[in-house]
Amino acid sequence: MIIKNIYLENWKIFRNPFERDFTEGLNIIYGPNESGKTTLIDSIRTIFFSKHTSQSEKIKSLVPWGSSLSPGATITFSHFDELYRISKRFISSQSLLEKFTDGSWERIAEGDRADNEIIKLVGGKFPSRGDTKPELWGLGQALWMVQGQPIIEKEQSLNEETLSSIQKLIGAVVETDIEKKLFNKIMTQFLDIYTEKRRDFRKDSKIISIKERIKALEKEKDEIDQKRIDKENLIRDIEDKEILLQKKKPGLAAALQEKDELKSKINLAYEHRLNREKLKEEVKRISSDYKNLAEQIGEIQKNENDIKKIESNSEKLNQEKKQKEEDLKKLVKEIDAYNQNLDETIEFFEKKETEHRYALTAHTAIQEEIELKEKEERLKKVNDLEQEKLEKRKKLESLQAPSQKDLNIIEDYHRKIHDTQTKLDALGLKIKAIAQTDISGTIHLDDKRVEFEIKKGKKKDWISHEVARISIDKVGEIEIKSGSEDVKEMKKELEEFEFEFEKLTAPYETKLIDELRDRFHQKNELENHIKRLENEIKGQTKNGKEILLGEIAELKKRIESDWSKIPENFDLRKYAENEDKIQAKEISAKKINELEKELEGYKDKEKNLKKEFSELNNKKDAIQSKIRDLEKTLHGNNERKSVLQNSLENLQKDGFTLKEREEKLSEISIELDRKERALQKYTEEIEEMENQPEKAFAECENKIKRLDQDIHQLEKDLAEKNGKFNSILVSLKDTNRIEEELFSLKEDEKRLEVEASAIGLLYDLIQVFKTKSIESLSDPVKKMVNEDLKRLLGIKYTVHLDEGIKPISVESSSWGTVIPIENLSFGTEEQIWYLFRLALGILLSHEERQLVVLDDPLANTDASRLHRALQILEDAAHQLQIIVVTCDVDKYNWLSNANYITIEK
Repeated sequence: MIIKNIYLENWKIFRNPFERDFTEGLNIIYGPNESGKTTLIDSIRTIFFSKHTSQSEKIKSLVPWGSSLSPGATITFSHFDELYRISKRFISSQSLLEKFTDGSWERIAEGDRADNEIIKLVGGKFPSRGDTKPELWGLGQALWMVQGQPIIEKEQSLNEETLSSIQKLIGAVVETDIEKKLFNKIMTQFLDIYTEKRRDFRKDSKIISIKERIKALEKEKDEIDQKRIDKENLIRDIEDKEILLQKKKPGLAAALQEKDELKSKINLAYEHRLNREKLKEEVKRISSDYKNLAEQIGEIQKNENDIKKIESNSEKLNQEKKQKEEDLKKLVKEIDAYNQNLDETIEFFEKKETEHRYALTAHTAIQEEIELKEKEERLKKVNDLEQEKLEKRKKLESLQAPSQKDLNIIEDYHRKIHDTQTKLDALGLKIKAIAQTDISGTIHLDDKRVEFEIKKGKKKDWISHEVARISIDKVGEIEIKSGSEDVKEMKKELEEFEFEFEKLTAPYETKLIDELRDRFHQKNELENHIKRLENEIKGQTKNGKEILLGEIAELKKRIESDWSKIPENFDLRKYAENEDKIQAKEISAKKINELEKELEGYKDKEKNLKKEFSELNNKKDAIQSKIRDLEKTLHGNNERKSVLQNSLENLQKDGFTLKEREEKLSEISIELDRKERALQKYTEEIEEMENQPEKAFAECENKIKRLDQDIHQLEKDLAEKNGKFNSILVSLKDTNRIEEELFSLKEDEKRLEVEASAIGLLYDLIQVFKTKSIESLSDPVKKMVNEDLKRLLGIKYTVHLDEGIKPISVESSSWGTVIPIENLSFGTEEQIWYLFRLALGILLSHEERQLVVLDDPLANTDASRLHRALQILEDAAHQLQIIVVTCDVDKYNWLSNANYITIEK
């Protein structure tokens, strides 16, 4: 089968129509992540192996997000040189299969028939429910790689379609037609009896039906046997309860007779209780009368005594009050005298305090005038310092001097020039001339031309670095060259150093190092002097010159304000115009001290007067408080006396004297004693006359009630058990028929179990036979995989396949051991499955070119193996249609015959 074209619409990310063509050979689908590469490949599996009526979760996920559109797809493919087109639309459930005949498309089938016809063409199966799975894809199970799953899982075997195709290819006859019919019959019988995977009996098998019927009959037989046991137990219970009922009834009759006999005793007990309770009430009433009368007598006596005590106390309090009132009059006169003296003292103190306040104000004004003079002097000094700072700043700005950093760089270049010049002089040409006769001419020292003249017997020395050319008048020319490369390099360096030096010194208009150093030091001295001036200005102004000016202005205002507060006739006012402020300050300070001493004396006097005045007032308040307390107490005594007299009158309003009351109290006491003795006797008879008869009667009633309840319950139980007994008799069945049917079913069960065991044994033998036969099919696959593996890795590997013709392990000549494939690196495992799919595809393409789908098969292949893996891929594309999905198209760029299909995000 060859895919020619895929068209998608409303298919997940492809909401708009999307169409791509494919070649018969190698097709590379590339694009970024989430662009729809895997969606495009998945559409092949979905169209071929999902019913158009499917409502699985995967089908629902095809609907574009946020819409209710129906996903649709069309795949055009060739099969044995015939061109077909399958179109399906899910959700709205449409399916159409067409064939290209005589230049046009002809409908073959629609709906379910179209689904079934496409399966017949491409192979595979539809899922019984849910989504399609790799084992249902026919040859695609082995040839189509699922995203992120380069291997076929262990629990997955190659399906029958793949194995049959390999069998047909190599000409291996696994089974004859007769054997196949027999095998199919055994398989059908096996699957009628057993489940395929767990090998349990099928729930719908005949043997399970018989076992369930046996179980139901045994349960029914057990229930009947249990009912027989229940019947026997009921008969015994009924007999026991009837015997017990016959015993209870005579007991009830005897108890009723006993109750009648106890009724006369109960009446006597009731009469005894009434008499006792009546006597108890009389004792309680008499006792209350006795208590009330005794309390009344006691209260009368107490009130009379309390009235006498109050009258005596009131007399003493009146005498004390009179004395206190006389003391208060004397004290008021003394307080008035002290009050007059205190007012005179306070008046004189206030006069002196006013003078002291004027003196303090004058003293403050004088101090502020002294402070003003000092601040004005500081302001003048600050102005002088700022003028000097301005002059120094101008001088600094006019001085062209390098910074420390620039000076260091200039000195460094000067040193390099000197050192290089010294080295050049040491390595250069030294020319010494001694004249035998007078000579003259021109000498060229490098680029420098010098005229010379040497008298006879005189000497002359020159130095040149590279070239010296001497022209002697009337003699000729001599040229001397140095061949040293070091000289040339040094000269070049010297020129660079001199250029940099001139560039650095140009701003200062001098090249003399000493002069530059002097300028640098002058600059430092000026900067330091300016800093000292700034610090001195800061020391003079602290918060700044503006603040100082503000302080001077504020002082002038305060001084004027202070002098304006002092009257003209005050003796210190004359110092407002006095120039000698120091003397004025001393005089004002002396005046303040004198006034403070006078004020201190008056304060002490005032304090003592106030203290004595306060003590007299406290004493006065104490006497007044005492008089109020005495009056309050007297008033309280009068009120209490009045209350007691009223209470006494109320107690005596019945006209009885105290003696008469005491006599009546004695009479009540005698009667109370007699009644209490009678009550004591009644109380002693309670147990015999009341409790015992009542207890016996209550016990008899409880006995009657209990017997009545027992008899009622027994009669009820008998009725229920008789009902159950009758019910069991009605439902009781004969077990002979059940036992006969059970015997017959168990015989059938034994027979069917023997038959099931035989079918199971035959099934196992067939599986062993098939396994042995299938082993012969793996050799051509293994041979091709091993050959390609050697091409890829360059090492002799042997891949072993399991009984399902899947790679299981690898053996290398260098290792000498067999390693399970899952223990290899993921990259190597991926490459083995990649080669296995290609080899299997090539083998299955014997009659028709097959489709191999690979999802980024070389993602974990290193660069050293990549070109060989791609060569194998390109070679396989001559016999297969291959679709490769990748995010990294650069890996495949050098493939010349590939069809590159881009998908933009």
